[in-house]
Amino acid sequence: QIYSWVKSPAKSSKDAHTVAITIEKGYPTAVNGKKMGPAALLSALNEVAGNAGIGVVDLLEERANGIKSRGVYETPGGTLLHLAVKNMKHLCWDRTQQKTARFLGQEYAELVYDGLWHSDARKSIDAYFDKACETLNGTITLKLEGGTARVISRDSEFALYDEALVSFEGDEMGLHKYSLGYSKTVCFSPWRAGRRDQRMDRQPQL
Repeated sequence: QIYSWVKSPAKSSKDAHTVAITIEKGYPTAVNGKKMGPAALLSALNEVAGNAGIGVVDLLEERANGIKSRGVYETPGGTLLHLAVKNMKHLCWDRTQQKTARFLGQEYAELVYDGLWHSDARKSIDAYFDKACETLNGTITLKLEGGTARVISRDSEFALYDEALVSFEGDEMGLHKYSLGYSKTVCFSPWRAGRRDQRMDRQPQL
């Protein structure tokens, strides 16, 4: 039965709520500054997100035997945790780390979904995430309102974001100066393909 944990849009709370989730080495450990074990923490988030009408997922799945099935799930607390951890990764991991984690995360999910929890592959991927999550420390604050959750603040000692470096006014590292050479380098391959197409009188596809 749907809407057992998550209140329907008509019955959900219309008041805005703020939830701060503390993350230590990739694991959520506290809600609004209160330390909790995994079960208690998830239960607390289930309640606050469920009351706000957040966490119903409607999706199509494909099982290992090829049969597709539709699933409608209630995961209020899981929705908040997914959003919080995802944003902590964006804050503390570089693009290469995020790309690698997305690839391995997909493989991990398929192994578990297909019943291969005890496989060597699953255990090996665990080792990667144990190392990668060493820098996932901090707090993500979410605002729950109108049946949605959005991030309103991110804080971490391992944050790679530096406001001084993203300014277009200053250039402490001299990146602006080298951007022309960088642009020529990364665009060389498509430029070469364009010259080839000119010789062959091929029209570019827009």
